[in-house]
Amino acid sequence: MKSSMPLFPKDSFLVNNYVLTGTEGTLVWDTLLDPRAISEQSTAYTHQPVTAVYSHADWDHCLGTDGFQFTEVIAHKDAFERFSTDLPLEIRKVGRKQAPEWITLRPVPPTITFTCKMKLEFGSFHIELISLGGHTSDSIVGIVPDFKLLLAGDALETIPVVNDAASVKGWLQALEKLSQRSDFEQILPGHGNPTDRALLYQNIDYLSKLSKGDSFEIEDKGPFYRKTHRDNLQRMRNFHEQNNQ
Repeated sequence: MKSSMPLFPKDSFLVNNYVLTGTEGTLVWDTLLDPRAISEQSTAYTHQPVTAVYSHADWDHCLGTDGFQFTEVIAHKDAFERFSTDLPLEIRKVGRKQAPEWITLRPVPPTITFTCKMKLEFGSFHIELISLGGHTSDSIVGIVPDFKLLLAGDALETIPVVNDAASVKGWLQALEKLSQRSDFEQILPGHGNPTDRALLYQNIDYLSKLSKGDSFEIEDKGPFYRKTHRDNLQRMRNFHEQNNQ
């Protein structure tokens, strides 16, 4: 089951979460950004235990967790650290501008963390969690071979959002390695519609071009991604200039 909600009121840009139900438990991948949304969604959590997994600790992927008493909350170890560092600052910053009610939210840090890989069993399916830093150091993806799914978070996006130009090389290598796997066909991204492996190859191509530090044009994907592309180019140019001095 896929659910989506806008980042801000009247915003057309959506964030997704996904619910997968097994015979021995329920997986909730990301918790949106409003506990009320998760409370309403929880009627679909039909099998215990109910495990939440954060694809990463950006505010739009993890603020809804307090809407349900999850059995456990799992994320990369760097995500745990972010709950006491940049996440509270970002909540206050965004909340003041867009949603004052966020100031009262109680972000729920992960109760279990991992570094490289972790496997979770849900009876009729299992998921392999894999660290895939790039968008953020705590970014992960989840492969569900039984359903041929890749839960991508923000590791794959229409135009990947680069926060640190130094991460692009490793991000690109990780995606190239991921492309060698044959145990997934459908990709469920954190933003945008479910799609196929074409999104993976598009991200590899984009990051490959970006890594060279040269300007290049993209197909118009709307205002958010136009700005993302401009910011990505500028960060990469700055990175190359600093490292070529």
